[in-house]
Order: sequence, then C-alpha cells, then structure tokens
Amino acid sequence: MLGVSILLAVAIAPNAADGTSLTTTTTAKWLGDFASCFARAEERDGRAWAFMPTVHGGTFTNSGAGSVAAPYSLRIRGAGRLNNVRLYAAGNSTQAEALVKATDECR
Repeated sequence: MLGVSILLAVAIAPNAADGTSLTTTTTAKWLGDFASCFARAEERDGRAWAFMPTVHGGTFTNSGAGSVAAPYSLRIRGAGRLNNVRLYAAGNSTQAEALVKATDECR
C-alpha cells in the first residue's frame, strides 16, 4: 500500500503547481548532491518540502503542507552526464523567485 501511495504522490506532484514551468535546466552534479543542497536551502529558508524518490531521480514538493499558499514541484532526473532539473510553481511570487535562486545555487 505504501508503494501505491508514493507512486500516486509522484504522479500528482508535477500537476500540483499549475504546470507553470519557471525553469528548466541541467546539472552535472550528482543527483544526491543536488538533492541535499536543495533540501538544505529549503530548511534554511523555512519552506515546507518533501522528496519523493523515483528510480531515476525524484520530485521535491510542498503540496499538501498545511501552510502552503503556492505549491511547487521540482523534478530532478538522471540523464547521463547532465541531469535534468525542472521547476514548476504557481504564480510569480517571492517564493517562486527563492525557489529559482535555490535551484541555481545547487546546480
């Protein structure tokens, strides 16, 4: 049952932020290093987050957290030497700017 819940959450997360892509980029950084850096940035800035791993990467999201006014999802996917990073967020808010900044810092 837990596997089904995680699979469902991963399927829903990219749609949680209205599908507005704020940034699509790549990183040569190992996905684990990128994920650790992004998690530290979320903690440092006091933002709600969760990570749902997949076979080839995973998704960070704040969807479902009680204090969230603008959901986001950040999908990371291993793709050889350069890994794909795609950030989706609702609206163009200060939070969205901070997410783009954190993504850029961690690349």
